[in-house]
Amino acid sequence: ARLEAEEKARLEAEEKARLEDEEEAKLKAEEAEEQRRLKELEKIEELLETEEGKSIETPSSISTEQARLEELERLEADQALAAAAADKALADLEQAARAEEELDPELKLIAETIARSDELYEPTEAAMENTNVMMQEVMGVTLEGYEGKPEYFSGRNVGVSAGSAVSVPVRILTPGTFVEYSVEKTGYDFSFGINAFLDRGPRIKIKDVRPFLQQVRNTGGGTTLTDKILVGAGSVPCTMQFRFENQYSLS
Repeated sequence: ARLEAEEKARLEAEEKARLEDEEEAKLKAEEAEEQRRLKELEKIEELLETEEGKSIETPSSISTEQARLEELERLEADQALAAAAADKALADLEQAARAEEELDPELKLIAETIARSDELYEPTEAAMENTNVMMQEVMGVTLEGYEGKPEYFSGRNVGVSAGSAVSVPVRILTPGTFVEYSVEKTGYDFSFGINAFLDRGPRIKIKDVRPFLQQVRNTGGGTTLTDKILVGAGSVPCTMQFRFENQYSLS
């Protein structure tokens, strides 16, 4: 449920940015149209000035004056529409700002973490040469049919024989995915570490393989280690490997 809420927050942030971009483009287009009509009005006024001094109104001067009045009316109507659109855009931005302030602190922190991760993304050489590769690094695989449901892996009383190791693979396909894990020691000590194997080749060391008790002491003690890992842009698709090694005794 938490992952679902995180995904929802990310999608809402993207939708908000898209709406703001569309509204800004619309306002710029309306301003450009208003400038164009003002220039046309100036031309009409210049034409009227050339008609000054004539004591007799001709059909041509009457037609020109009528056109000027119609243009003024149209300009006023356009200005009213532009003002209404600007007011609506401002109201939407204020509403979005209020919604952001009311956002759950944890969801807000998640959204900010994803944003910081995206800012750190550096395209690979292959991505710089191929737009499709860059899009895959940034967006991951297609989200067609994606339901945003969290996936779980759980094991209880899993034994790791002396001198052996157990690896748990977790497949990640979507940038911005949070992987939350919790490991509890119920017997002898063991070593624990995490690596991410990217499909394009490199291996990223997320957590060095170190004695479990040493790691929990660094986080306040106890027998349980819990943490979250954000898989950002440029790191998918990949397979995260949770590795457990027993270099001590039977457990």
